[in-house]
Amino acid sequence: MRRVLINNKEFLWNTLGQMVQMFGAIILMKLLAMYLTKGEYGKLALINSLLALFMILPFNSIIHGIYRYVAEHMNSKKFADFFSINIFMLSMIFIGIYAVIWFVLLFFDFELKQYFHLVSLLVLSEIYKTMLKSIENARRYRKKIAVSSLFEFVSKIIFVIIIHQLGVVSLQNILWILIFGNILSILGLMYKNWKNITFPSFDKYHQVFIPIVVFGTPLIFSQLFGWVRDMSNRWFLEAYIDSESVAVFTLMATIAAIIPNGFNSLIGSYLVPIIYQKEQSDEGYTQKLLKRIIPKLILGAFVFGMGIYFFKDFIVILFSDEKYVEYSWMLAPMFLVFSLYVISMIASYEIYSKKKTKLLLYPAVFSALIAASSAFLLIQSYGIKGALTSYLLTYSSYVAVVFYIVFYRKVLND
Repeated sequence: MRRVLINNKEFLWNTLGQMVQMFGAIILMKLLAMYLTKGEYGKLALINSLLALFMILPFNSIIHGIYRYVAEHMNSKKFADFFSINIFMLSMIFIGIYAVIWFVLLFFDFELKQYFHLVSLLVLSEIYKTMLKSIENARRYRKKIAVSSLFEFVSKIIFVIIIHQLGVVSLQNILWILIFGNILSILGLMYKNWKNITFPSFDKYHQVFIPIVVFGTPLIFSQLFGWVRDMSNRWFLEAYIDSESVAVFTLMATIAAIIPNGFNSLIGSYLVPIIYQKEQSDEGYTQKLLKRIIPKLILGAFVFGMGIYFFKDFIVILFSDEKYVEYSWMLAPMFLVFSLYVISMIASYEIYSKKKTKLLLYPAVFSALIAASSAFLLIQSYGIKGALTSYLLTYSSYVAVVFYIVFYRKVLND
């Protein structure tokens, strides 16, 4: 197993790609925190939450299904059909959803409506980028992913600096920059993939896409509840306090999640394709692997949490701006509970490997209910402190349910 996991250039390219994404996102976040006011950053945070919602309905789940089935098609002569069918179907689904939302918005008005078309373009670019990265990662083309990520983040960072120097920083211009960076990433990922664009017969659509939809459909519901879990605090803070509170909470949560998310991306992007392949020939491989690494990860989370507690002010200045230092007390508890959440996501690899994604509804639903109810009750009375308490309760509940399913119930073996 050691040879499979470590002894190749693939791991190095994967690490480089994840570092590019992590540090690129960190630099971009710092620039936006510096150049935007708290109110503007808060509105951008709300736009990002809408972007996440659009991706959930239903693109993320379908893309995860594509990711799961690449291993069964990548050595087949029909891979080009698989590739083309998924691009076409995701495009058609996007057009249908875009038309429906555009029609509905004709009869409603709200502050962020002016950004609808730009956000839609950003969603479309995210769909293609995420799908292509998933396919290339499943095929273990780590170098291509690293290079495309480099194009993406270097362009975003350079153009954000340029519009700041020109004095034209605005949410609209920021959105255009994000779209352009995604397009560059897509072009990099499409290198040598243009030949896979074909025109499959109708019967092949059914053979390829139906299994993906069946696999991914339960994830739509779990991810929708996940959106409630992750985004409730932002919208309750906007409703009961103001956009500046949204900015503070979002930025602290983002900084706290940098290390856990970076680690999860590094481990997940490398291990998941291997797990999917190994589980087919060695049943129980995932469970044995998880029992070895989970205790070590939990210990590491507590050690890092102590370090963040002692250096919280420095960390806030390093990753954002001095105007947010007074809220650094939120970092350590956010980091610890989010780290445990990420560890529970790693534990859920076994659920994916055994194609029992319906089980993910339990932690998603439970934590979403905790998130919405606690945010509603606490933010009105306690403001940002109430939002933090809601955050801790929410992610702790998710961790508890996932660990119960994976390690204490035998449902995965039924």
